Amino acid sequence: MKDAARRFLVFLLAALSAISAAAQEIADAQIPQLRVGIVAFLRPSPNEPIIEPTVKLLQKLFPLTRVSTSVMTMQELSRAIQNRSVDIFIASAGFYRQESVNGASAIAAVAHVTHPNPNSSEGSAFVVRRDLPVSSIEELKGLRLMAATPDGFTAMRVAQGELLERGYDPLTFFGSTQYSGPGEKIAEIVKSLKGGTVDVGIFRTCWIEDWMRAHPQDKYEFRVIEPKTTIGACQSSTALYPSWVIAATPHLPPTVSRTIAKAILDMPATDSGHFWSLITDFSSIDNLFRKLRIGPYQYLREWSARRIWESYGTVIITAFLAFLALLAHAVRTSQLVKKRTSALRDSLAREKALKRAAMQAADRIERLQRSGIIGQISSMIAHELRQPLATLSLYTKGLRRMVRPGLDPQSVLGILDQIDNQTERINSIVENVRSYAKSKTAGRSPADLREICRAAIRSWQETGRYQNVSVHFSAPESIRLTVNSLEWELVVLNLIKNAAEAQKNMDRGLVSVHLARRSDNRAELVVSDNGPEVGEQVLEALSKPLASTKAEGLGLGISIVRSILEAHGARLEFSRNTPSGLCATVSIPLP
Repeated sequence: MKDAARRFLVFLLAALSAISAAAQEIADAQIPQLRVGIVAFLRPSPNEPIIEPTVKLLQKLFPLTRVSTSVMTMQELSRAIQNRSVDIFIASAGFYRQESVNGASAIAAVAHVTHPNPNSSEGSAFVVRRDLPVSSIEELKGLRLMAATPDGFTAMRVAQGELLERGYDPLTFFGSTQYSGPGEKIAEIVKSLKGGTVDVGIFRTCWIEDWMRAHPQDKYEFRVIEPKTTIGACQSSTALYPSWVIAATPHLPPTVSRTIAKAILDMPATDSGHFWSLITDFSSIDNLFRKLRIGPYQYLREWSARRIWESYGTVIITAFLAFLALLAHAVRTSQLVKKRTSALRDSLAREKALKRAAMQAADRIERLQRSGIIGQISSMIAHELRQPLATLSLYTKGLRRMVRPGLDPQSVLGILDQIDNQTERINSIVENVRSYAKSKTAGRSPADLREICRAAIRSWQETGRYQNVSVHFSAPESIRLTVNSLEWELVVLNLIKNAAEAQKNMDRGLVSVHLARRSDNRAELVVSDNGPEVGEQVLEALSKPLASTKAEGLGLGISIVRSILEAHGARLEFSRNTPSGLCATVSIPLP
């Protein structure tokens, strides 16, 4: 029982809160007066029963507001909307769509329990006397027509759209056209049909059926031409469009518009079955107005700059671009002809000049090659002697520290042996350079590339640089080549040094050296590191001569490495390592 009482109390509080909020919302929406405009419709109208309940609802919704209604023609209502003398209005969907350009906004549309879709609930009917020998719309051509108004939506515009859809000009389709006027004057059409002064009448869907129910004597007097759609018991000769709309003018406060929308959408259906519903699609009306070139599309009837542009803008742009392309082609062709003519005139003179310069160029190239070799030799000396000299410096410093009482002779001899080895290495480098200077190739002999790699790794480890970087070497098998061992040791040592320097600021760096034989009669030497991520600019720079990725570098190391490898027919390429760092790959041809 306590739980039930608690739930009832919560429900009661929620209901009171909702009622209070609704009352506050209505109080906020109060205005001094609410002016309702109603378009003069054609009687009898099946939608007429919804007007009076709607007006009463508005009066009840705003008890402190003076609610006034005015029935106006379409022209009068349009002026009232523009003059801000109405706040909301009830009219056909076609009229509303024309006024939407003036800021009108649809709140809801009329629907019926038998056809609850407000997007398609009204059309037009071509009506003739039952004894008139016609059965199709095409047979109506040239006959006498009578309608209510020339600009009524279902009284004329929808029927004109049907004729236009069939390929006819609505303005010239009928032999003559008369108008009865709006409202109850539409009864004149029935009288004229019966009297034989006109042949065809245009009515809104369901109007003729309502008339015949109200006038049983006319029940068998008339028939609808090509009744292709039906709404309940009513027949239509055209497609269906949205029905009546209740809309707000732009100066109506949003709170009032919102209150009205909620109230009329909650309003129950009338005794006739009509109710207000949300409308979601006005595209059928827009397409109709566009075809008829009326309302917002009136400008299509005039050959203005806007009309020309919208109709032929694509053609104009295409033609202009084609003209520019032809003009550019003509200019370019003229320039090419001039250039080719000038080139032909000068060709003989240049040929003679080139022959004279050929010998001079050959001599100059030979001198440049000689200068390049000398520059390369100088770079090799400056670059490659640093390593053994640094090692000698370390050994000398170590020997100085050992010069004290109780010196171990074996230790001194070991260091002196290492100094002798490095001195011999320096001597080998100098001899190799002298061989280049004498324009001879350095001496080559059969050697094991795996042992050369091991020697280079030992030389690097003896320097003691970058203790945080370790070197891992793998080589599944021996690979023997006829090479200059010293040069290849310098290649491997240089690649290891560069990889280690890239990781000098890391806690634990790793240089991986892998040598393997490939299936395409080539060997591959890969030196990779786990240094920082390498960008595109760095990769591009490594492919250029004298390029360096270090701020203090001259780019000589990689240049010398490439020169040595190219002399042996090998190729050096750089790529990104995974997940970071750089990978240097040497592709070596095997005999």
